[in-house]
Amino acid sequence: MVSRSAGTVNGMLDVRQQVMDEASRLFLHYGFKKTTMDEIARQVGISKGALYLHFDSKEAIFTEIGNQVRTQVLGLIAGIATGDLPPDDKIRRMHADALLFVWDYFHQAPHAPEIWGEATTMFNARNTEFYKQCQRLEAQVVGEGQNLGMFRRDLGPDRVAKLMALASQGMAPPYLRISERRELIEALDQMFDLILDGLRYGAEQPAH
Repeated sequence: MVSRSAGTVNGMLDVRQQVMDEASRLFLHYGFKKTTMDEIARQVGISKGALYLHFDSKEAIFTEIGNQVRTQVLGLIAGIATGDLPPDDKIRRMHADALLFVWDYFHQAPHAPEIWGEATTMFNARNTEFYKQCQRLEAQVVGEGQNLGMFRRDLGPDRVAKLMALASQGMAPPYLRISERRELIEALDQMFDLILDGLRYGAEQPAH
C-alpha cells in the first residue's frame, strides 16, 4: 500500500509535470513574454495560488523545461555513444538525432525563434556545461575509433569533438540557412560524409 505521504509527493510531481507540459505549449504558441502565470494556471486547471506552490515564476517553469530538454538530448546522445554501432555511425547518429530532436521541439509552433532566444539568454551557464558533456561523450567515441585504427591520430579526441561541435552549430537554431526538416537531414548527411572522410584519411587500418 502506498503511504499517504508518498501519494502526496507523487501527486505534487504529477501536477508539476502537468504545469511544465501546459506551459511549454503556451510558450510555443503565444511566446514566452506574452504567457502569464494566470494563463498557465487556467490551462492546468488549478488556482494561481496552487501554481505558486510549485513554481514561483514563469522563469522558474521555463528553466525546468530547459533542464528536461537538455536531459532528454543528453540521454539520447549517451545511449548512442555507449551502444553497439561502429564509431563512425555513432558520430553521425549522435549529431543527427540530437539536432532533429531540437528541430522537432522548436518547430511545434511559430514562436520557436523567440523561445530559443530566451533559452540562449537564460540558460547560458547550463548550456555551456551541457555542450561540454556532449563533447566528452563524442570524444570517447572518437578515441574508440582511433584505437580501432578507423580514425587518424594527429588530432586528439577532445579537439576532434570540439571541431565537430563547431561544424554542426550552423545547423542548430535559429536555423538561418535551413528552412525544412528534410533539408536539415540532407545537409547533416552530406556534412558528416565530409567530416568522417577527413577523419578516416591517413588512418591506420586494422590488421587482417
